[in-house]
Amino acid sequence: MCVSLQDAEFTGTLLYIGENIHPQHGEIRVLGYQNTPKNKSKGGNAMLLHFPAGKLMNPDNILDASKARSILKDMKDAVSPQMATRGMSSGSRMKKGIVHVFDHDIYTIVLAKHASDIPQALSRVPVDRRPELNREIFEYYTQRFPGYQYALCCFNNKEAQQAAPMFWWYTPKNNNFLELPGIDAHDGSPPKEGAMVHVNSWVFMSSHRLRDNAINARRVSYTFLPDNLKDFLPKNIVGKRFSGAMKNGDYLMPLDTGPSIDLDAGRIVRSIISNGLNQNLV
Repeated sequence: MCVSLQDAEFTGTLLYIGENIHPQHGEIRVLGYQNTPKNKSKGGNAMLLHFPAGKLMNPDNILDASKARSILKDMKDAVSPQMATRGMSSGSRMKKGIVHVFDHDIYTIVLAKHASDIPQALSRVPVDRRPELNREIFEYYTQRFPGYQYALCCFNNKEAQQAAPMFWWYTPKNNNFLELPGIDAHDGSPPKEGAMVHVNSWVFMSSHRLRDNAINARRVSYTFLPDNLKDFLPKNIVGKRFSGAMKNGDYLMPLDTGPSIDLDAGRIVRSIISNGLNQNLV
């Protein structure tokens, strides 16, 4: 899962999305992401994440999980106990207009309101992590995901290195779906929507409206959950593994209305959002 600007390899992908009512920020989404990247290009490289955020994001939207690197693994254990296996370094947060550049674990992140804003900010990424400009990919996102916001996560580890989990919170622009960036393209080319790609990801979803006794819910036993994350992360989740050849797309689940809901892991699908509508791929 993810789109890289140059040739790269990503393994061990764990993804989380949840709807939540935060005591300070109100109705939000929380997105979690962790993998093991390996740069296969000569220079720096980067992966691009897109967020369906309704309000402008900044570096404060990423949460410090440096003391809790096992959170997403704990979620995996919750939905697959039979398979259980048992940080953030804050750099300078430079700001210019609506583009932020800052360090997080093995990444230098360029956070932008528009994909077209990212190329002009690459000069602010350290040379060893700075990827070559790939206009085709930025043009693809500009056309395909209007109104989304973007995090370009720059890295340059030649050996596979597991990153600390990233957790982002944002105000959603659409309350009808839980949506995760799952579209794949690892060779520096724009994604080919609907093409068959190899998938190997765990996907977890939650809601503050999820009943404790929901038939599909699994309680997460966190190894350690810092105080700064307790209002952002759930007690119960649903989840499943996606593997093998599947059509390219994001991960999505429609949300029911009402104060109390069930979430069915079987309803998590690979999908494409177009003009606010779900184009189901699986």
